[in-house]
Amino acid sequence: MSELKWVNIETSGEQGFKAYRIPGIVVTTKGTIITYYETRLSESDWSTRGIGVRRSIDGGTTFDIRQMVVYDDEIAINNPVMIASKDGKVHFLWQKDYRQLFYQVSYDDGATFSEPVSILECVEAFRQEYNWSLFAVGPGHGIELQNGRLVVPIWLARGEGNNHFPTQVSTIISDDGGQTWERGEIIYGSESTEDDFVWPNETQAVELSDGCVMLNIRHNGKVHYRYTAVSPNGKDQFSKPVADMNLPDPICFGSIVKTEDTILFVNCAYNDARGWAPRINLTVRMSEDDAKTWKYSKKIAEVAGYADIAISPDGKYYYCFFEHNKVEEGGYPEALILAVFDKMYLMK
Repeated sequence: MSELKWVNIETSGEQGFKAYRIPGIVVTTKGTIITYYETRLSESDWSTRGIGVRRSIDGGTTFDIRQMVVYDDEIAINNPVMIASKDGKVHFLWQKDYRQLFYQVSYDDGATFSEPVSILECVEAFRQEYNWSLFAVGPGHGIELQNGRLVVPIWLARGEGNNHFPTQVSTIISDDGGQTWERGEIIYGSESTEDDFVWPNETQAVELSDGCVMLNIRHNGKVHYRYTAVSPNGKDQFSKPVADMNLPDPICFGSIVKTEDTILFVNCAYNDARGWAPRINLTVRMSEDDAKTWKYSKKIAEVAGYADIAISPDGKYYYCFFEHNKVEEGGYPEALILAVFDKMYLMK
């Protein structure tokens, strides 16, 4: 392939919604690409009224029309997270009002999903240690470990009203294929904005070659690089978070995924001393040593935002689903784009 192909999944202001945000992507064992995202009435997080899904069974050449897998006329629906597991199931988590959490499962590659069931109990279990007021899973995708454990990052906020900050992060895990979920260990950052690692929030997980789980963490500290923490099991015993000085970040969501022999990471690779830097230079990086170093990188878009990344079952193709450009008056993306490329494209 050795080239980059773009597919427009949604354009803001078209097909019923003012804005489309928070892209997520998984690829099933059969090779079905499932893109999912928030459908918003405005740029506000609280204006999201549903989750849209578009699927492709031909490697991203064509996509089904959007299906609204979740919709509510009045209450915000946010942060869709999926996991495409080895047994062919697609696990789907989403939240309502940043205070309720639901789980569904698909047995037909995302064509249909089971009725939603509340799994709020696993989040309520955090209250004895951290009395949260809001929370959010993901966003992006969760992971299935080689032993079958499902791992989904979560952030917990302890602000007043609908304030998303201050935050801390953890995981929720399932060892029975999504039937039950339990809380993980909280990873604490500082709540002082003068410190290096502050208010950790939107996080992604990846299983390393030795079976350990590394979290790649967005935060609001003065060191404007991604932070990482490693656990032997994805649930607890996390190492002290450290900055990856090869991964600059403008305080934005980024995504990570493991191929057979590499790890891919994507984010807006830009920062400066001002903290909330422009979301530009969307860059895919590839590591051949378990994310210790990043030997290859390729910028795939200039002005971007949130991005999630996935691979085909045979490892030949990489898929990056991202927010592209900005609508001037609102700051929300003009479109959600799927980029399709391969290893040779990153290495050339």
